[in-house]
Amino acid sequence: MLLDELFLKTIFMHMPVGLAVMGEDGGIVTVNEAFERIFLMDAGQVAGKGWGELFLTDEKNPEFNQVILDTIARRANGIKREVPYFRDSGETLTLMLVSSYLERQGERAGMLVLIDDVTEIRKLADREKRLLAERAFLVREREEGVQKLAMCLAHQIRNPVLTIGGYANLLLRNADLAPSLRPRAEGILDGSMRLEELVKAVASFAALPSPSPLNVELESLLGSMISSVERYAVEQRKRLHVNNGSFPQCLLHVDPVLVQEALLFVGMNCVDFAKDDDVRVRVRYQFHEKKKQHVILFSDQGTGIASSDLPYIYDPFFTTKAQGVGMGLTSARRILREHGGELHVRSREGAGTFVAMHFPA
Repeated sequence: MLLDELFLKTIFMHMPVGLAVMGEDGGIVTVNEAFERIFLMDAGQVAGKGWGELFLTDEKNPEFNQVILDTIARRANGIKREVPYFRDSGETLTLMLVSSYLERQGERAGMLVLIDDVTEIRKLADREKRLLAERAFLVREREEGVQKLAMCLAHQIRNPVLTIGGYANLLLRNADLAPSLRPRAEGILDGSMRLEELVKAVASFAALPSPSPLNVELESLLGSMISSVERYAVEQRKRLHVNNGSFPQCLLHVDPVLVQEALLFVGMNCVDFAKDDDVRVRVRYQFHEKKKQHVILFSDQGTGIASSDLPYIYDPFFTTKAQGVGMGLTSARRILREHGGELHVRSREGAGTFVAMHFPA
């Protein structure tokens, strides 16, 4: 029995978490070493003194004191709160308190208080939060810069491109054009048409409006997207096979026009990067309980994305398509982010691509 008591006392004293035991009269019976370190008090200073005498008269720490007062008032077990604690030196700690009211046969037997000093953990968490906020700001700033650049490009390039294309077309209609010059005029016309496509894509990106969310049925949203991608596949002389099963009845609070556009970008990419004329795509839905997010998942068996290209897939004008302009994923991610969501892509060259579109619930 003595060995058991010694064993328990050793564990109690050397716990990394502060612990204080109060008797039925409110006096502190014992504290451990971690308690002494947190409150800069030794056992001799606190033994026999009441919790109120040591702490409740301290007006600097009302939140800390309120945990104990609530535990007594409610006779509660396991009240847990994170609170600030201000030392006399001016130093501020962040403490996690867990307090329990102890009873024996319906009568008060005392209280047990666990105190964990989470100051450094909180500082690290706050630092990470600040870094994430700074990163998000830089991303937004970059996207705004791209949008302004896009608007300037669309405005400044469109008229000259149309003029060049128009003159090239007139040259080709001229029967007196020397045969040796015809290929050059055709090249100018093709180049101007290519530039016009680029200008249109840039103007479309720049003109994306802010979302106007509505409650939209998931099944309707995805059904419309699949129908549009099927038509696109036919235009590309391909056959689309979609494995989507059935979608649950749920509402997404989104802008249906913008989100439909983002879904189409992803679905059309599945068609464009298929290995052959049979395009096989799986579309699924999940609800992320922890993050409270709706997630729409696409997976295909296409050519995949080279690892060297993955870091650049969201960059404007980056594309591996022969005829692409590289604004699809840029626009899709912008749409999701303006809804408070995110777009994630995983891919392996030759093994297909996985896309997750996250929307806040």
